[in-house]
Amino acid sequence: MAHEISFESIKRAVAAVAGMRLSDLEGPRRWKAYAQPRQTTCLLARRIRPDLSLPNLGRRLGGRDHTSILHAARRAEARLEAGDEGEVLRVYAALNRLGLEELPGASPTRRPIYLIRHELDLARTRVAQLEAELARSRSEH
Repeated sequence: MAHEISFESIKRAVAAVAGMRLSDLEGPRRWKAYAQPRQTTCLLARRIRPDLSLPNLGRRLGGRDHTSILHAARRAEARLEAGDEGEVLRVYAALNRLGLEELPGASPTRRPIYLIRHELDLARTRVAQLEAELARSRSEH
């Protein structure tokens, strides 16, 4: 399933979530607003498309060196471990609509906290929807 998501789809999803153009994602700017989405792209590409080499990813992400891709993925991973998972979850949700069912790279025995938080948020939203529907049905009768 993981190989059905193309690297181009990952880049488009990250750019859309970050509110930036694809050319900005691939561009040379090192500002935080550009660097963090680029780091997220590298992390997700390494997890979703392990068949793509670091040099290949670098070429396809603005001609970057393979060590830059590795460093970027590690920075994004560090942000996740520190609890800053918002951007990754929003991109994951966008990719989920494209057919990605699980975020690769997670331990099968220990679920990453960002996925647990995401599922909890989804459950809370669903509970609120059901409560609102119940309240509407009670007020109608």
